[in-house]
Amino acid sequence: MNTNSYNSYFDKYVTKTGEQIIPSLLYLDLYKLAMLQVYLEKFSTIWARFDLKVRSDFNFAPYLSEIEHQLDLLCTLRFLPDELEYCSKIRFFKKNFINRLRGFSMDRQYIHPYIDDNGKFQCYAEGPIDQASLYEIYVLAILIEIYTRETLNEEHFKKGEEILSDNIHKIIDYSKYRLFKYSDFSCRRAASVRWLDHIINRMSTEISSLNFVGTSCVYYAKKYNITPIGTMAHEMLELGQAIVHPFDSQEFILKTWGDVYKGDLGIALTDTFGIDYFIKKVFHRGYAYLFTGVRHDSGDPFEFGEKIINMYENFGINPMSKTLVFSDGLTFDKAFKLCDYFNERIITSFGIGTNIGNDLGVKAPQIVMKMTEAEGKPVAKISDTFGKGMCRNTNYETFIREHIRNVISY
Repeated sequence: MNTNSYNSYFDKYVTKTGEQIIPSLLYLDLYKLAMLQVYLEKFSTIWARFDLKVRSDFNFAPYLSEIEHQLDLLCTLRFLPDELEYCSKIRFFKKNFINRLRGFSMDRQYIHPYIDDNGKFQCYAEGPIDQASLYEIYVLAILIEIYTRETLNEEHFKKGEEILSDNIHKIIDYSKYRLFKYSDFSCRRAASVRWLDHIINRMSTEISSLNFVGTSCVYYAKKYNITPIGTMAHEMLELGQAIVHPFDSQEFILKTWGDVYKGDLGIALTDTFGIDYFIKKVFHRGYAYLFTGVRHDSGDPFEFGEKIINMYENFGINPMSKTLVFSDGLTFDKAFKLCDYFNERIITSFGIGTNIGNDLGVKAPQIVMKMTEAEGKPVAKISDTFGKGMCRNTNYETFIREHIRNVISY
């Protein structure tokens, strides 16, 4: 346990040991609720597994009892009446879905934190898709808050306040000569739940709504009356690999998504099998018209944008009628460069996560939790960035990679 004495500034933003970290079941990225609606409507019997991967050196093993305590507290939460009322006013959430959230709770039997034979902390969620999927956000938020509590101090948060103020000034200055739209994507990445509250409060009051267009965190979107932002995550596309033939899985999921949302939430995620495969095999002209745009989450963003613009032009679609959402490890300076580069060529928007919610002047922890199995079958994310993919079955990953190479080279 970190024994430094912190003053009230640190205590204001970081929970104490034993104090509940997750404030509400609504503390979720919007895409989790959007995918949950699809799961409950189309795939309610699916059984899935999500595995944790800690890419940082920090060992959570000494904090196992605290993690278990936080998970126990999480499982006491329910969606509150005012939260359900808020969700019911979001156009694309159906009445049946809202009704199914009444009384919903996380079930402790489906989350498994433990210490392995090497003394390292491990964790996986395995159970019904609705349970396994939602645990990702809550587990990551709990772990990062504990990491912050145990490794950072008052000076880090003072530095974070300086960085936040500097970023706000940069956005205001940049937006004087070019339209710049960005959203907070740091729900599961924030240094702490309360620190994210502070950030969104400042951004929503100090920056024009033309520029700060919303947050992925539904809890704070409700609190600050701003737009919740998000569509789908890789797990949605990975799930298709366990339901139909893996080579048909992405198109199957895009069709299913279109059937459920009928034009709403129309930003497609492109890189589950890589952008070249997506363009050549998945995203035909019909989807290019149906979906309002695509999201970049791995690989070189400038090359990606050029490929997407070329794709739309080949389909006879004006790229200025479509949106590119960039969301891969962005800083504001990098986002400004992308905005300049693609100005008047295609609409751009930016989802910024760690470098909004966890920029305290030191490297943020690298922790992910990804779907690795569904219905007892392996699934894979084959990223355009080395190290961002995840698959527990090396034979299956090799099989998918070989297919991708064959499609691209044909």
